[in-house]
Amino acid sequence: MRWSWWGGYALSNNGNSISVKLNPVSANVIKLDLEKTTNIPKGTQTKEAFTVFPNPFRDIVNISANESVKEPYVLSIYNIYGLLMYQQIVSSRKSAIDLSFLPNSFYLLKANGLCIKIIKNKSY
Repeated sequence: MRWSWWGGYALSNNGNSISVKLNPVSANVIKLDLEKTTNIPKGTQTKEAFTVFPNPFRDIVNISANESVKEPYVLSIYNIYGLLMYQQIVSSRKSAIDLSFLPNSFYLLKANGLCIKIIKNKSY
């Protein structure tokens, strides 16, 4: 398993699960099954339907949906523990979402059955 370290967290994406390691010397790992945590079905999922930028972001994350996305759609943000942190019904192709209230961390953005890893980092 390949780990990507950021601000004390390590993240490894393994298809339909994400593993989070809080300490590089610890064997303790939190594994999120995306199908169970966010009700995302198993199988190949393309993210070309959405463009999310910047990533990492400070406070505002921009989301652009291509013409294949049916409007309106529900946008959800989950923390690394699978807790819903933000949800909004989006009815336009381009949106700027203010997530300044969230602490620095990894998040999962779910929209239209797709899941995209985003990173909040105020210091970049």
